[in-house]
Amino acid sequence: MKLSIFFALLFTILGLEFLFSKIKINGKSHKQYHFTLSRYVYYLIFLIVSAIYIVYKEGTPLLLTIFAFSIIGPAFEWFVGITYYKIVGQRLWTYHRGTIHGYTSSLAVPLWAFGGIISWIIVKYLVV
Repeated sequence: MKLSIFFALLFTILGLEFLFSKIKINGKSHKQYHFTLSRYVYYLIFLIVSAIYIVYKEGTPLLLTIFAFSIIGPAFEWFVGITYYKIVGQRLWTYHRGTIHGYTSSLAVPLWAFGGIISWIIVKYLVV
């Protein structure tokens, strides 16, 4: 029951995004691949609501996992990016907004936190 609500929220956001992408305004299609702050906030609202719910159900260890992924994830991404640049001579990826020395982005931190939630779910319910 705990995970069903979490995944219901997750699939709700994806379904709504799909429906919104099919709406045409003034005969023009919705841009799907360009960054907009409103779409970013839209995704974050659902991620935050689902994260609050699952942390409420699972407790403090999950919260610590989320914080660890939020710090270690971008640091690892930055390390891999700069290492690749030093070895190969070109950037592995490019960030245009919220960049942290060009190798990671502050906008990716919530996604790393969400990765911590998914990792927690996999380990707790599928492995153990």
